[in-house]
Amino acid sequence: MSDFVERPRAGGVTKTQTLETGENSMLKFIGGTAGIIFIIGLIVVIGIFKLLF
Repeated sequence: MSDFVERPRAGGVTKTQTLETGENSMLKFIGGTAGIIFIIGLIVVIGIFKLLF
């Protein structure tokens, strides 16, 4: 008989449903930063195309 026994989680709660607020705010910060970088890059590319054509 194995010594390892897997314990069921209480109420069937998955890990994705129990995100901590720190983890959630970190994901929001990373997403916001990536969005700002994308917008700045888009403006730069549009400006370069306006200069060329």
